Order: sequence, then C-alpha cells, then structure tokens
Amino acid sequence: MLRQMFSRDEEDVFGTDYSRLARTAYRTRHASLTTRMMRQSTTGSLLKQTCSNYNSLGRQSSNGNQSLLNHTNIPGFRSRSSSVSSTASFDSSWFKPSFRASYGSIDDLESGDVTDGHMTADEMDQKRKQNMAYEYLCHLEEAKKWIEACIDEELPATTELEENLQNGVLLAKLGHFFAPKVVPLKRIYDKELTRFKQSGLHYRHTDNVVQFFGACENAGLPSIFYPDTSDVYDRKNMPKLIYCIHALSLFLHKLGKAPLIMDLVGTAQFSEEEISAMRAELDKYGIQMPAFGKIGGILANEMPVDEAALHAAVIAINDALDRDDQQGTFHALSNPMALLTKLDDNFVSAYHEALRSAKKMKGADSSTAEDTVSVKTEEKDIYDVILTQAEIQAEISVTNLKQTLKEADNALLERSLSKLKSSLTSSHLKLLNINLDNLESYLDALLKLHEERQGDGDFSLLNKQDIQDTINSVNMDCNFEYQKNISVDKINKALNSRNRDALFEALYDPKAKYPPVLNFASDLYFEEFAVIREDKGEDLVYAEVHGGVKVLTAVAKVNKAISSSSEELLACLNEEDVHIMAVEAENITVYQQDMTSALQNKQEMTNTLLTHSELQEIIDVANDNVKTEQTRLKLVEEINDVLSNANAEDLFVLLTNEALQFENVFPELAVLYYNCLAKLKNSHPEGQSLRWNEIQSAINLADAQAAHGILVAKAVTAINDAVTEASIDQLCSALTEQELKVKNVNVNCCKHYLEKLDEARKERSNNGKEGAEWLNVELPDGTEMYYNLVNGEHRWEVTDDMIFDSSLLTWDEIQKCVKKTTKAWVKGVQQKKAYKTRQKLFQANEGSIIKIQSAVRSFLTRKAYKNRLNFLANQSDSVIKIQAAWRGKKTRSDYQSLMFAEYPPLNVVRKFAHLLDQSDTDYAEEIEVQKQRQEIVAAIRHNQQLEKDASNMDIKIGLLVKNRITLEEVVTHEGKMSKKEQGLACAVSAGLDSLNKESHERRKAYEHLFYQLQVEPQYLARLILEMPQQQSTKFIESVILTLYNYASNPRDEYLLLKLFSTSLRQEIMQSIENMTDIVTGTPLAIKMVVDFHRNARGHSYLRDMLNPLITSLLEDTSVKINTNPTEVYKNWVNQQETDSGVPSQLPYDVTNEEALKHKEIQELMEESIQQLRSWSDKFLSLILSSLDHIPYGMRYISRVMLQSLTQKFPEASEKDILKIVGNLLYYRYINSTIAAPDAYDIIDIDIEKGGLTPDQRRNLGSIAKILQFAASNKGFGGGDSQHLACLNSYIKGSHEKFKQYFRKACDVPDPEVHFNINQYTEAALVVKPRISISADDLINTHAKLLEYRAKIAPDSLDAIHELLEDLGSAAPTVEELMGSGVNKEDEICLILSSKHEGVEDAKSDLASLLISTKQLTIDIIRCQPGENLTEVLDRETSEDQELQHRSMISLQEQVDARAVDKDAAVSRAKSVKEKSERKMPLKDKKVKVKEDLSKLSGAGFISSDSHYQAMMKLIAQDIRNQRRYRAARRQDLQKLADTKANLQKKKLFFESQIEYYNTYVKACMANMLAAGKRRSRSSYVSTSSPIEEDQKPKKGKKEPKHQTIKYTAAKLHERGIVLEIDGISPNQYKNVQFEISTTVDPAVFQCTAKVLTVSETHTLKLQELLQLQYEGVAVMTLFDRAKINVNLLIHLLNKKFYITK
Repeated sequence: MLRQMFSRDEEDVFGTDYSRLARTAYRTRHASLTTRMMRQSTTGSLLKQTCSNYNSLGRQSSNGNQSLLNHTNIPGFRSRSSSVSSTASFDSSWFKPSFRASYGSIDDLESGDVTDGHMTADEMDQKRKQNMAYEYLCHLEEAKKWIEACIDEELPATTELEENLQNGVLLAKLGHFFAPKVVPLKRIYDKELTRFKQSGLHYRHTDNVVQFFGACENAGLPSIFYPDTSDVYDRKNMPKLIYCIHALSLFLHKLGKAPLIMDLVGTAQFSEEEISAMRAELDKYGIQMPAFGKIGGILANEMPVDEAALHAAVIAINDALDRDDQQGTFHALSNPMALLTKLDDNFVSAYHEALRSAKKMKGADSSTAEDTVSVKTEEKDIYDVILTQAEIQAEISVTNLKQTLKEADNALLERSLSKLKSSLTSSHLKLLNINLDNLESYLDALLKLHEERQGDGDFSLLNKQDIQDTINSVNMDCNFEYQKNISVDKINKALNSRNRDALFEALYDPKAKYPPVLNFASDLYFEEFAVIREDKGEDLVYAEVHGGVKVLTAVAKVNKAISSSSEELLACLNEEDVHIMAVEAENITVYQQDMTSALQNKQEMTNTLLTHSELQEIIDVANDNVKTEQTRLKLVEEINDVLSNANAEDLFVLLTNEALQFENVFPELAVLYYNCLAKLKNSHPEGQSLRWNEIQSAINLADAQAAHGILVAKAVTAINDAVTEASIDQLCSALTEQELKVKNVNVNCCKHYLEKLDEARKERSNNGKEGAEWLNVELPDGTEMYYNLVNGEHRWEVTDDMIFDSSLLTWDEIQKCVKKTTKAWVKGVQQKKAYKTRQKLFQANEGSIIKIQSAVRSFLTRKAYKNRLNFLANQSDSVIKIQAAWRGKKTRSDYQSLMFAEYPPLNVVRKFAHLLDQSDTDYAEEIEVQKQRQEIVAAIRHNQQLEKDASNMDIKIGLLVKNRITLEEVVTHEGKMSKKEQGLACAVSAGLDSLNKESHERRKAYEHLFYQLQVEPQYLARLILEMPQQQSTKFIESVILTLYNYASNPRDEYLLLKLFSTSLRQEIMQSIENMTDIVTGTPLAIKMVVDFHRNARGHSYLRDMLNPLITSLLEDTSVKINTNPTEVYKNWVNQQETDSGVPSQLPYDVTNEEALKHKEIQELMEESIQQLRSWSDKFLSLILSSLDHIPYGMRYISRVMLQSLTQKFPEASEKDILKIVGNLLYYRYINSTIAAPDAYDIIDIDIEKGGLTPDQRRNLGSIAKILQFAASNKGFGGGDSQHLACLNSYIKGSHEKFKQYFRKACDVPDPEVHFNINQYTEAALVVKPRISISADDLINTHAKLLEYRAKIAPDSLDAIHELLEDLGSAAPTVEELMGSGVNKEDEICLILSSKHEGVEDAKSDLASLLISTKQLTIDIIRCQPGENLTEVLDRETSEDQELQHRSMISLQEQVDARAVDKDAAVSRAKSVKEKSERKMPLKDKKVKVKEDLSKLSGAGFISSDSHYQAMMKLIAQDIRNQRRYRAARRQDLQKLADTKANLQKKKLFFESQIEYYNTYVKACMANMLAAGKRRSRSSYVSTSSPIEEDQKPKKGKKEPKHQTIKYTAAKLHERGIVLEIDGISPNQYKNVQFEISTTVDPAVFQCTAKVLTVSETHTLKLQELLQLQYEGVAVMTLFDRAKINVNLLIHLLNKKFYITK
C-alpha cells in the first residue's frame, strides 16, 4: 500500500489542472482491471476484447476529462508506482512496450494493422533495442530537466549529459540543493569546471560523486539505488546513475523537498542518428537497462510500513463516508496510519462532501465495468468500490486548493487585508514572490480583476494562476519608483566621477524605463548631461534625465542621418523630440554640407558628435547665408535685365551695389564694363543669364584691358613722336620700353627702323588729317579705346567732339614694320656678306682644292685598310671571343623570345625543338621518381602498421603482466609482424598478377575505376559527405591520401587540392545553413585540409616560422603572463606567507573586483598585460610577414571558401566572410600550434625535463587567445574580464591587420596556373600514374562506392556506373581478390589509366589531333628550313632532308625502346596509328600536317592567321613546360631521397621497440612456464581429453591431464557471475550446470552448459576476456542467452587455474 505514496500525481502537482486527479484514479483502475483481464486471457482474441472494452470504459469516466481518460492519449502508461491492493499486485510498465512505438497500438490490434507477425526475430530484436535506446534518451531528458529545475542552471544537450555527469560537479550541486549542510558549495571540487575543461577528469572529481552519495544517504534514499563510484567516474554504468536520479526525485518529492520529475517518453523528440548512437553505446558496454517503471514499488518495499494498519485506516475512512459522519470522517482522516498530509481543521465538511462524491462516482464506474466485462465473484477486488489512500490524498489536495481560493474571494468582497494575507500566504496555494508591504496594492488589483470578470459575465472564482499573475504585476509596479531613484542616483554619481561607461550603463538599465539609448552616442550623452548638471548646480532628477535622453537620442539620430540621404536628415530634424527651430526644407542640402564639415572638424575631440546647440547654430548660420545669397541672385538678375536694355549708367549703379560686393569697379570704365558684359552674355546660349562670378571676371578683364590700352597708346605716341623728330635714340628708347616692349627689336637696326617707319607714316599722311588730338587704339580682343594725345584722357565710345589723327602709325603697323626690318637685316645682309667672302676664296684656289681632296682620300683609305689587317691579325683570339659572345647574345635573344614572346618566330622554335625529345636521362629519372614514390608510400603504410602493431603489443603485454596468461597469441602477433617485415620488399608487386584473362580484366577494371575517382573529384567529395563522420575520417586517412600518393608530385597535389575544394564547395552549399556553422562545427572538408597541411605539407612552414620565437619565449624566464586577478592574488598571498612565515590576515577566496583593489595586484596585472601585448605583437608581426610561405593549398582553399560563402550568402558583408576565412587560416591552422607547440612538433621538448611548465603553457595560451580575439574581432566586455578591456583597442587594430592578411592570402592564382596543368597534360604524361593500396582498402572502397552509388552519381548514365558494373554487383573478399594465403594488408600496385582512351567524343578527337599535329610539325621544322610554317610546308623536300629526318626518327625510337626495357609503364601510351604517322616520310608528313591544320582551323582549335603562328606558340609553350618539368623532377628526386631517409629512421625506431618487446615476451614466457610446473592441482577434477587416433600419445608417454571446475547456475548467480539467463527463471538456475575445463592452450577454456540432457559448449579465450575488460565492457553474452559479468569471470579463472600455492 505504501507504493501509492510514490504516485506521480501528488498534491504538489495540483494547481488549476484538475485533470491530473482524474488521471490518477484512471491509472489505479487500469492496474486492477488489467490484472484480472490478464489472468483470464489465454489467447490474443481475449486480449483484444479486453483492450476494446477498456477503451470504451475510459471514454465513460469523469465528466470533462474524456480525452485524458482515453488511454490512447496517455503515452505508454509510464507510472513509476503501482496501485497495489491487499490481494494482488500488478506492474503497469508491463503494458507499455507492446502497444507503442514501432510495435503498434491497441487500436492497431482492433484494425488488424499490427505487423509483428511479419517481422523476423532479428528485426524484432533490433526494434526492441532501438526502442530501449529511445526510452533511455527520454530518461536522460527527464533527469536533465529535473536537475535544471533543482539547481536553477542550464545543462548541456541530452546527448552530452552523461559526459558532463562524470566529473560529479552537477551531482554535488544537486546534493547541495536538498542537503546543503552535507554538501556545502565550497567543498565542491572544480565547481567552475576550469580544471575539467583544461585537462579533463582528475581523480579528485570522485570526491564530488562521493559527496552526492552522502547527501542521498542523509536524505534517506535506500542504498539499493546507488551506483558505484567507478560506474560514474569511469562511465561504466551510467544508466544506473540515471536510475538513481529518478528514484531520488520521486523520494524527495514525497518528502516535499523537490518537484516531481516529468514523464517525457513518447513526447521527447530525438533524431535517428542520436538514437542509433545511444543504441551503439549501450550495445558496446552490454549494460542491462534498469526497470525505471518499478522505482515506486522498490521504494515501497525498501521502506518499512504496516500494510495492515494502512488498509484498516483506509477502510475506516470509507466506512465513515458511508455513514455520512463528518466528524467521523475527519477523525479517520487524522489517523497517522492513514499517512495523509495537509489536513486542515477548517475544511472538515468540504473534505467529507468531496470524498463522498468521489466514492459514489467510483462505485458507479465499477458497476458499469462489471456489466461490460464478466468477472468471477471470487476475484472481485474491494478497491474497485472504495477509495484508495492515493485517491483520498488527491481529493484532500484538490479540496484544500478550492477552499483556499474561496477564502481569498471572500476576503476581496470584505476588503479584509488580514484575511487576504492569510489566504495568499497559505501553504495550499504556494504562491511565489509575495511582498506583504504591497498587500494593499494586491487587494486593489485583485478586486479590480474580480469586478472586470463579473462585468463580463464570469462569476467563477479567481484561479491560482490569475492571483499569481496579479501579484507579479503589482510587484513590478511597486518596484518601478524604487528603480527610478536608484538609476538617477547612479547617473549623478557617474557624472561626479566622470565615468562615461557607468553613465551609459545606468541609462541602458531597462528597469528605469528610459527611452532607448544609442551605443555610438555615449560621449554625447555624457557631455550634454554634464553641461546640464553644471548649469543647474545640483543633481539631476528623473524627469530631467528622461527628457534629456529623449532629446539626445533624437540628436544622435540627426548625427547618424548626416551621412545618409537628405530626406532622412530632414525627417530627423523635424522630429518633435529633437527641438531644433527654424528648419527650412529647401535649405536641407546646405544644412547637410555644413553639418558634414562640422563633424569632420570634431573627429579629434572626445565627443565626435554634434550637440544640440551646435546643430541649432549651423541651421541659423545656413539660413542667414541663404538669405544673403538670394539677395545677391536677385541683383544679378537685374544686371542681366540691364544688359538687355543697353543702359551703361544703370549697369554701373548696380555694379556698385554693396550687396553684390564687386571689386575694382571704376566709374570711367562704365562703358567698357557694359561692352564686356554684353559681349559675354551674347556668347551664352539664348535665355541663359550671367552668374556673379562671371560678372566679377568680366570686371577684372575690363580693368586689365583699360590698363593695357593706356600703355599701348603711350607707346604708340612716343614712337610716332620719335619718327616725326627723326631721332634714332628716341626711337630706340621707345621701341625697347620695358613695360610694353616691341618684339624682334635689334638695337643695331634702329636706323633702318626709322627709315621704314618714316616711309609708312608718310604713306598714311596722304590718306587723312594730321595734328588732331585723339588716337584710336585697338585692343587684342578687338575693343577700341580712344586716347587724347594732349591730356592723356581715354574714352570707350566716340563723341562728336573727337577728331582723330590719321597720320599716326598704329601698334600693329609698328610691330610688323620692326619684325620685317629685323628679319631682312639678319637674313639678307649678314648671310650675303659671308657667302660672298667664301665664294671668292674657293674661286681663287679651285685647282689646288681638287688635288688636295684626291690625295687625302687615297691616303686615308689605304691607311685604314692596313690598320684593319694588322688589328685583325693581332686580335684573333679576341675576335673569336667576340664572335662567340655575339652568338651567345643571339642565342639568349632567341631564348628570351621563346620564353616571353607571345608568338615566337619559327627559326627560334626550330632551334630549341630538340628539347622536347626524351633522352635516356629523362627516362631514367622518371623510373627513379616512380620507384622512390612507390617505396615511400609503401614505407609510410608499413611504418603506420608497425606503430599500430607496437601499440597492440604494448597493450597485450600489459594484460599479460596483469593476469599472467599464456603468450601464444602475443607470439602469434609477433610472427605476423615478422611476416609483414619479410613481405615488405614484394608488397608493391603483390596484387592481381595471376596469369589469366579474368585476373587481368579485373585488374584493368580497378585501374580504370581508381583513375576515374582520381581525376573526377566529385565522386569522392559526395562519398565523404554521405558517409558517417567516424567512417569518413578513417576512409580519408587510409584510402584518399593513398589514392593521391600523399601529394608526392605536382599532378597528385593538384588533383588532391581539387578534391578538397570540391568537397568544401559541396559542404557549404548543401550542409551549411549559417556562416557561423563553420566556426561552431567542424566541417569535414576543412578538417581534411587542415590535417593534411599541418601534418605534412605545411608542417615545415609552421616549424620554421614559429620555432625561433616560441623558443625565445620559453627560454625567457622573466615572462610570466597571468591575467586572472584571483590567481595573481592567491600567489601573492602565498608568497607573503612564505616570506614572513606568518599566516596572512587577508581572505583567501576573493572575487576579481576585490583582488584588483590591492595596489600590488594592479601593478602585477599591468606588468602581465604589457608583456602580453608585447609578445602578442611579436607573434602577429611574424605571422603577417610570413604570408608568402604559407602552403599554396591553404591559401587556395581559403579563396574557395571566400568565393563559396559569398555565393551562398550574398547579403553577408566582406568583414563577416573574412572572419570565417580567418577561422580556417589562423584559428584552425596556426593558433593550435602556438597554444600547444609540443603537441605539433613545433619545438623540441626534452622529455626528461618534464615538458612545458604550467607558466609556459599559460603564456602561450594567453598569447594565442589574444591573437584569436584579434582574428575574430572579439573584445573583452564586462564581468570577469572587465580588467582586460584595455586590450580592446590593440585587438581592434590587430584585426584590421588580420583582415588585410586574410584578403592577401586569398589572392592566389588558379591551381591550373600554379601547377601548370592544362587539358593536354594527361595526354602528355611520360609516366602513367601509379598507386599502392592494400587489399583491404581496395575492397572497402569498392564496397563503399556500391553502398552509396545512387548518392555519388544520381545520373544513371554516369561513367562511374559502367566502371562499377565491370567489377560486379558486390565487392570481393580478400581470398576472391588475391587468392588464398594472402593477408588483407598486402599492397596492390595499380597503374591507372582511363577506360575511354581513344574512345572520346569529337572534341577529345580534335584535342588528340592537335597533339599529334604538334609532334609532326616539330619533326618537319627540325629538318625543313623556312621563315614561317606555311613556307616550310610549301617547299619541296630534298634527299638530304629526308635522310636527316629518318635518322632523327630512328634515334628517338631507340631511346623509347631502351625505356620500355627498363619499365613498361614509363613510355608514352602511343597508339599504332600514332607510331605509323611518326615513321611517315617527311614529304607525306607535310601533306598530313596541311590536312590536319585545315581541320583544326575549321573547328576553331587553332587560327590560320600569320601563317599558323598559333601552332608555333603552342610548341614554344611545350618547350617551356618541358624545361620546368625537368627542373621540378630533379627537385622531387632530392626531396624523395630525404623523405625516404627519414622514414627509414622511423622504421628503425619501431623495429628496435618491437625487438625490445620480443625480448621481454621471451622472459615472461620462461617465467610463466616455470610457474606452471609448480601449480597445485589438488582442487581440480582431472579428466582425459578425447584424442584422435593419429594424435594418441606414444607408448611410454603420459597422457595430458586437464582440469575441470563445475558450478550450478544458482551458485554462479549467487556470486554475481551469472546475471540472468533468458527463458529461465532464477528459481530454476539450480538445474543448469556449468563446466569449465582447460585445454592444451593454457589461455583457452571449454565452457559447457547442461540443462537436463541438453548441453552446449562455448570456447572461452582469456585474451578476449581481458580485451573486453580493457575496453570497459562489463557484461558479455554466452550461448546467446546467459548474461555474464566479465570481471568476476576473469577473477574466477585466475583463482581456480592461475593462483600458485
């Protein structure tokens, strides 16, 4: 009966959900009724009928709760307690698994849809295991949510709960929850999980588990539920711990100390992967799942109780109800033996009425059930008609709740505070957050709610949730005024202390309900509030702060809108909250320009934003400027109108207006101003007005013209006066006047100037009047000025009183005359004089001149000829050197043309065409490269196997020492390794080498398949993504790197890189939903790239870059970086106590804030931060300067990631994408090597010195953390890292450097350019690609391709399907593939080739035609001269040329033949057609080349322009590539030799280790044999083992004796060895006999199980048992039925067979 106490439907669960009471009554009835039904049911039809009746019964129960009572809506009936009567017991969990999940439901039974009859036994077992895994996950989820509710802390995901419970921290916190005195928080080890996160589990974590068990024991939980400490710490039996937690929750709930655990089976959702993983975990350890449904019954059995007394008390209650005796009912309820709680004297009548009503309902339901189902009278249960203890307790709880709500309602109607207080604080309601200071407010709010309900026609009582919500609302309202005062006080304190961050934090406090604040305007808020407070002279109040925030936020928005559109700025300025006056919409552009300029001027200030007053000032100034400009524009329009009206006076008046502010306006030039402006306006298009600046320019031009005109007039007057007076000096002075100098004046010609000017003036005098006062001067732009020769007056328009002097020369006439005269004098006079003088001299000596010329010419010619002969004779050696230098220069010039010219000439290509021939050296090097690569791949795999074997030997020897077992298996293992050693030399040649057609075809099929996988990366990329991660990781390590020969040559590295990039693109496009998934997760493609480049290609880069700096840091003992204030504080206190020898008076456990209050700690922290910044900067500079040395593969994959993310997330910003790229390039590739250099072989560690010290690791870790923050732009915020916020500026600056670094890292050429790969590379390979792969890997790859065939090639016409069909529908076994007697780890060498060589499409045919045409063209141009290819092909062929051609072809065939003799796979794969074309005569070759060029030109493969110069370009490219390839091949040979030497060293190390193990094994064997001879056999039963006829011992020799021990299953079960036997109950174990006998092998036993006359034998190998024990498997299965404890079985074997006496 006590089991009812632990029912899930306890009083604490009751709130407003009354349906749970009905559920309890229903479950009680379900247990009793189903018990009777199962007794009678012998067939499936009766069970079906029972279930059908039960459905109808559930629908008839409890008004208003039909949906809850129908069992199909209750998932699984998972009650952890059973309703037990005095005569029968039934566990409701039996009913659960058969009608849920994959096994169907009761409704399925009715409809006949149950599929059990169609399932095999294996399928049913698989379903059972899958359901068990699901249910266990549900139990984990239930435990997780219950612990979260108890300790008020969020726990990790359900699938990670077991791992997080191992350290016991959560368990200890749970123990503190219900037993705080037993488990105080300060005694919890590693409470913050710092140690666990850094280095995993520590033995002291077991203290937490022990403390949890102590708390459980203190609470009174029965010990039967406790797991062992090792079950938790070593994770041997975690289900037992979860079982304990469920029992603890039920136990504590009954005691009222904890909430009840939820039932989530059937409602919790888990993925198929999670369920399968849990199932695999349970299968691995062979853990038996505890019976979670029986917890209540076990608790009841474990706790003492007088069931008879309880039964009597329940009967007394029911009798009192039948008598309708209220006092009798309450008296019976108060009986302690009834185990009822929460009874209230005030509710006596309510209890009585509620229980009577419940009893009547139960009696009516019982009668209905009896009418529906025929039940024998003798089996009628008394509890079918009377209330059980659980039902009575449930009714009491519901009545308490209802009566308390009624009292609360009455208190509201009476407005009684005392009664309301009593109701609200009642333990029956269990309301939260009650503050008695707010009691009057509660009364008003609840009364208001009550009246609103009645006004809506709802006269029901307020429920518990309504009251709780009202209390919470009132608390919040009362708390608001307090929060406002606190916030304003913080703001005033922040202003006093000039603390900007504190001010912003106070404004941001949501409790104060300020208007929203903007992060970027923190300085604006501080500056403005400081000014307001200073002006006020006292502290601010809430209204001022609230209004100020509203205005300043609006001002901040205006600042932000300045850089946006003008419409947005205008909208912000017109906002009501901004309070800016006189905003004119038409001036918004001016505002924006002025504000932008003002913002730029404030960038150096603390507050970089414009304040409210500054904004108002800018707008006021802008408005004034606009008004001034408008006035100016109006006046300018008037000027344009005046120009149209031809009024110079009005124009002058306007020009002198002060508003226009024109400069240098003179009244005498008014007409000139008008003329200039009118002329300027006429030059504009019609209707276009002059602007202010144009008018000012015209004024300036007019002033300049006037000044120039006056100068010209004065100069003209002076020159004319000089001519009139015939004064040469005066004329010369006038002509050379500096202010306006006449051009081309020569002072020696002044006389001639005077003559010419006088002639010109006389000529003018004849045409006009002389002696007048006015002179007409024409300016350069055509404007005429009128100058008065008497008084110097000048005018700009003609008047009637003007009389012009026409005899005066003008300025242009004077200039022309001077120029002409000077030219005539210089050119005519002087040259004529010189010519005449020279002519006279020649004429006088003409005969002599002729003779002298003839003699000199003859003498010089003879002398030069003799000197040349003598020079050449004396310098013959130098001549030869010069000729050689010239030829060298010519050759270099040709080489430059070949290497860099876009279209090299044919004669240059001909000169270097011989470089394309393959020499013996080329073939020898190719053979050596292939041989070295093949041996290196084999050596790598062999070393990996040696390392694995050595590890296995180490484990087996450890087990051998521990258990003193035989060494037969170890010796066998040793023999296998020796066999592998012997087979290494032939490993590369082992494979499908049988001399038959089938083996040859299978080998070719595999070669075609792996070639397709190698050159088409999409297949392997899809396969890797489809495979489970654990399998894909192993597949990458064993198959993919082998397939690409560990990227040992450029081709393989290129193909491997294409695979990486293809895989990354597919994974981003298909699997990545958010960019952050790449950071938080570990995409497989990224893991492949990083592992490959960090452990292989890029390791030397990382070591060369980081080793010197890290070594310097480690050797510098003065560097001690510790940024944890509490740790620094504790070290400081410890040092004080050490130095003084006196205990410190300072507290030991302090917070960061308390530690930083000490000046010494501040100094130490500042020193650490300075060291951290300095060393971080050194590492950053080193990384940034080493960009060019990063492996190309890492940079290219970074580029691929950048492009793929940009394509997948086009809306993402560049900085966000660069962060993801940085996560790959820095965090995943570089950061780990800085934090743990010893783990990645970056530094050399002396093991004897113990490796890195904790200080050194902390230094490296701190630097790595800062660099990681800089790469991801993550700073330090509040909380425990507030003291590191000073590093944020450094981090931000470093991040900008990292961004540039990541950008440059992605700037790399395509792989085709980097590796020099094109579409003809495969066809031009001298060596076919090879791989060496183990038989096991080959078969595994074949199987995986078949398994995921539809995923990797959705197109049914894909080439991969044909290749797989060639190999059959299933992967072969090792014996089928290799033959018998071959190890699965033996190597197979495959020479890869394409199945479709020579069967390509038209485009491929043209590509092949191009290659063959190039070869033929090379043969032709080497033998046939010509300037271009057309000329070479058109020329006739001579016999000498044919002979030269045949000799060249014959020589090349001999070289190819020698190469084939050395290695058949080395020569190019040439078809018969290609070989015949190569042997064609030169003449026929030219005809063939002409035809091929015509085809290629017609197909667009090559251009016929410039005599097929494009063909010469292709041949030159081949020559360049051949040179590069030969150089790279020689470098590869050196690298391969170095790699092989390193691998040999590693091999010798492993061999020496294995040799040491072998020596140790032999010593152990000798000791074991000696101990075995002394073993006592007195306790064993000796029996003779059956011996075959040919194995019988010879006469005279003693037969071997074997020992046998016998036990019954009952005895072994008692010892805990046999846990259970399927199909046999424990009381029948005595009929099962187990015999364990030794065999010839001391480590092998025969175990025989006998049941009556049936026996079954199983072989037990002690080595396998030890392996299970080593792997942590606690339970194994024998005979497919018996569950055996592995540890106890090993103990029995050791005790009985291996203990010596």
